[in-house]
Amino acid sequence: FKDPQDIQHTAATVVTSSMTTPPQFLRRSNRVTRGSGSAVTVNSKQASSGTSNTCGVGTAASSVAMAGLRKTPLSMRQVHVQAPHEVQTTRTPEQSLAEEPSQPQSVEEAIVTSVASLMELLQQIGEAYQSLASFALDQAVQAFEALPSHHCQTPWVQTQLAKAYFYWERYEKAEAVFREVHKIDPHRQEGMDLYASTLWHLKKEVDLSVLAEALRKSKHSSPQALCALASVMNLNEDHDSAITYLTRATQVDPQFPYAHTLLGHEHFLQNNFDKATASMDQAVAIDSRHYNAWFGLSHVCHAQERYVWSEVYAERAVEINPCSSVALTQLGLAQFKLHKYESALCSLDKAILVNPGNKIAKYQRALVLEGMIRTEEALAQLEELSACWPKEPGIYIAKGKLLQKLNLPHQAILNFSWAKDFDKSGTISEEVFSMLTDPEGSKMEDFSIDEGMDDSNSSDL
Repeated sequence: FKDPQDIQHTAATVVTSSMTTPPQFLRRSNRVTRGSGSAVTVNSKQASSGTSNTCGVGTAASSVAMAGLRKTPLSMRQVHVQAPHEVQTTRTPEQSLAEEPSQPQSVEEAIVTSVASLMELLQQIGEAYQSLASFALDQAVQAFEALPSHHCQTPWVQTQLAKAYFYWERYEKAEAVFREVHKIDPHRQEGMDLYASTLWHLKKEVDLSVLAEALRKSKHSSPQALCALASVMNLNEDHDSAITYLTRATQVDPQFPYAHTLLGHEHFLQNNFDKATASMDQAVAIDSRHYNAWFGLSHVCHAQERYVWSEVYAERAVEINPCSSVALTQLGLAQFKLHKYESALCSLDKAILVNPGNKIAKYQRALVLEGMIRTEEALAQLEELSACWPKEPGIYIAKGKLLQKLNLPHQAILNFSWAKDFDKSGTISEEVFSMLTDPEGSKMEDFSIDEGMDDSNSSDL
């Protein structure tokens, strides 16, 4: 077959012969002859011993064609023989895309993906910390808890979460988170001063002592350890030792505002108002948004009967941290002393809303209602308070005074007797007898928090 036309004629004969052969006698061949840029697929059949003449003719023609193809140059082998059942079906682009193997990600794309994930994480942490710094404490708690678990469980994030609970006065939750932080990182100093204050609020003297000793062994000269030791001394009513520790803390780190604030509270408990004011002023000078120091200044001014300044400082503390029930209570007390009864009632309602367990706020609310001549409401408030705080003599004195105004002398005498029984210190016994002998000689507001009730919640140690 030297002539190309003879080759094409023979190939056509092969196709015609294979199409007329029954399917059961066809067998596909895997032999593929490749040329430059093209491929020739050959389908041949081996006839059995009982095949027909037609099949034999096709087989002989196929052999002849193959012999000619071997002698044909590679550039001319462009004939592709395909059986009818091998016709390719059309595929949609979606099917072709689905069947394509996934290409491995390049180095550049991997870097871009990693950086994007990192920036998203930093954005979440930044938003959470911004909420904490602005004292949007509910948002801060939700944002920190929404972080991925392997990031949320880190000591730094857990410390910020505990701080949010502390500023929100959720001391039980703050104590639980702080305990886990101290367990994970026992040598950590950051935030441990607030952990000590949390235990102080919960009156857990043993746990506070253990924490203070652990911090002292880890780093005895850290201001956090010294503040923890001062809190232990405060619970033991050793205020001189507490002042010694806190003074040392201010010397170790003069820019640590919380040590100055605690030192001011200790001076206040010893009625040294000038030193207390100086310490609070120093804390405010270091950090103008340290609301604890503003609250302390309001507390000192209230004790000095400077009620206008007490209201100003308390408003500043509430402006910084509107979630502080203690600061709201102090504001309501200052407004009550200025006879701003409506404003005082509003502030105390907010304090109770923020912290329903604030007994000082409920007691002051009863005083405000009594001053507004809403005697029955004040009595109902005191009844609720006495059910939760059954051994506070100040509550029974206030109830006796209200019962006298309601012309119920027998119940009033009964409450005065209970107040005398529960007064272990004997500081208000004479006042009780004066109430019995001269019902109009004293006013209900004369029995303040400092005389009749425990003042532990009014301090922000």
